Amino acid sequence: MEKSQQREKILNHPKPLSPNQRSAVLSSNQHIRIIAGTGAGKTETLTRRIVYHLIYEEIDPAAIVAFTFTDKAAQGMKSRIYDRLKDIGRDDLRARIGDLYVGTIHGYCFRLLTDYLAPRYFLWVTG
Repeated sequence: MEKSQQREKILNHPKPLSPNQRSAVLSSNQHIRIIAGTGAGKTETLTRRIVYHLIYEEIDPAAIVAFTFTDKAAQGMKSRIYDRLKDIGRDDLRARIGDLYVGTIHGYCFRLLTDYLAPRYFLWVTG
């Protein structure tokens, strides 16, 4: 499938995005923030933006970070990304989605601390 066909599939499958959603997906800005009410399509918009960057812009999955409020929401977004890549036939990228970070900001900070600071003693206090 050609890149232009992949782009159209990202924007229109399983259903067409609204003009605002399309502009968010296609934005050339490196950092974006989506603010909308419940059920407005934020997750779908960000999912398609990630897929667009993976396929059309050829961004390395390890260079993508997407924050969600809950681990459950993160798993849902990763599943959507996986499904969209499958629909487009990009099994090569599906095999690498473990390299991108989708999760909570707390989880990301914990990952940074453990990966880069390598503390000798690390205490995690909850609740």
